[in-house]
Amino acid sequence: MNMEDIQSIMKDGLINLGGEIKALGNGRIGGFGVLFTTADSPDLLGDFFDADTDFGLEAGNKKMVLYDHGMDPTLARRKLGYATLTKKEAGLWVEAQLSLRDEYEKALYEKLVKAGKAGWSSGSAGHLVSRVPSGKAMKITEWPIIEISITPTPAEPRTSVVALKSWQPEPFEIGKVEAKGTLAAKLTQYIEDLVDDGRTREEIVKNLAREAMMDAPDVEKVLSGETRRPTNANLKAFGRVLELPFKTLKTLVERGAPKSIKDLYADELAGRIPGTWEYESAYRCVITKIAKAARSARMVGAEYDGLSQIKEATASYVSALEPAVVAQFNKWVESEDMMDDDEFYLRSLTQMTADDFALFGKSTDFDEHSQLVVTALREIAARFRNNHEMRKSTKAGRVLSDKNRQRLATLVNQIQAAVTDCQSLLEETKPMASDTEKSAARLRLQRLEGRARIHRIGV
Repeated sequence: MNMEDIQSIMKDGLINLGGEIKALGNGRIGGFGVLFTTADSPDLLGDFFDADTDFGLEAGNKKMVLYDHGMDPTLARRKLGYATLTKKEAGLWVEAQLSLRDEYEKALYEKLVKAGKAGWSSGSAGHLVSRVPSGKAMKITEWPIIEISITPTPAEPRTSVVALKSWQPEPFEIGKVEAKGTLAAKLTQYIEDLVDDGRTREEIVKNLAREAMMDAPDVEKVLSGETRRPTNANLKAFGRVLELPFKTLKTLVERGAPKSIKDLYADELAGRIPGTWEYESAYRCVITKIAKAARSARMVGAEYDGLSQIKEATASYVSALEPAVVAQFNKWVESEDMMDDDEFYLRSLTQMTADDFALFGKSTDFDEHSQLVVTALREIAARFRNNHEMRKSTKAGRVLSDKNRQRLATLVNQIQAAVTDCQSLLEETKPMASDTEKSAARLRLQRLEGRARIHRIGV
């Protein structure tokens, strides 16, 4: 059993709501995953199972246990354990041992199962399910079980077979349980789950490194906790390999975020090449976090000195800017090569080379990289424009210097070459016309040819 099986029911799957789960002690749970009935007592949709239904069971076969069919944003498709399924007179008995590895899994057992608020639900792929008429009902003859899930007890338990896409369980606020695990611990746990499926840890780490365009040792630093805050692009890449939502990984990072202003800045700037725009963006994000913390404190009646935090954050922002500003100021004032009409322009704090920019772009996803390019183009255009306007105000009738005009002309040529490359790629990857579009084109051509013949005859 692997994650490809789970993906098949996420697309066109059906689920069956079974009976209540009982806590059997020490994390062991059991209950009827499927209840047998007859044509005289089907569920509300007219379906029923009986002892003859084929559940795709084999001797010693076990099924993975998920929470809510992998739909919970925090637990996602984490395997909580393995269940054994046994046919009994009343139905299909399901028994499992939960691993209880962290606060989330313990909360499932303590606050859901032991409280009598959980039931079993089996998932199957829609194209593998078979029904036959039986009286006024439909008997399900084949229901190959792919996974078995712990779900909150549904409001209408007799609606047993439903499409997974329309499944709306009673909410259980498992996401509000305070987890003590770190991002490193969670990633390691998911990797161990994949190892249980027969893959090697070395292979998984290599895949993570390849997808995130990182070196394997750098991935190991994330898994060990040495690198606390990978970039969003890295998190998205990890999510693709481990089949985890990006929001889940980002939440794990943010949950463990430190409270000091210094560390908040470190988190925001992690994985970036610092520049003036990066520091400004980090400053806005830090202030946003302070505002959210102040509002949360107010809602619960707690004291929080947000104003002092703002002052500290602002001082940190200014202290980061000041040395670079002073250095650039002194260099411009003291330079003997400076022309009289050369204007002072505050450059980025860290001068980024072309190689730096290319490397930085590779560490982001396509959307972020595209926005980075657009932002850079707008900034250089604004810089040339500013230089032009200042020269007009100080030198009557004068415009850009010859040197800057040559720079601008070179830039325009390079941009046009890049645009040509993009347009060429769009043409090369243009989708083939559909049969309908081809037929329409042939019809238009026939009409044009017919009109041409009529015109020639008329002439």
